[in-house]
Amino acid sequence: MRNDRLAIGVTVILPGNSNLEHRHPHTETYIILSGTGAVSHLGEAHHLGRLDAVYYPAEVPHAIRNTGDQPLYVLYAHEFPFGGTKNRIAITKAGGDFSQALKQI
Repeated sequence: MRNDRLAIGVTVILPGNSNLEHRHPHTETYIILSGTGAVSHLGEAHHLGRLDAVYYPAEVPHAIRNTGDQPLYVLYAHEFPFGGTKNRIAITKAGGDFSQALKQI
């Protein structure tokens, strides 16, 4: 789904695979629907599972790797920018307060 403000979709990554590192001129949020994966930021690996989320500001390089033995289903949402960028990401585990994580960036 896409309009002039938001794009939402699902990516499926097979076990042992990842998407290519990329960046966008807009923010992006990943939410893990099922499976397990990992993202890396500033040399630190962050392991993600069902309903964990990660937020990427505009222009921050990112990729996600399937670390499990089942397909990794990732919901993504792109917000098209109206302002500047920051070079920090926010991660929250399932059941966590994503709004609090976003306040830290």
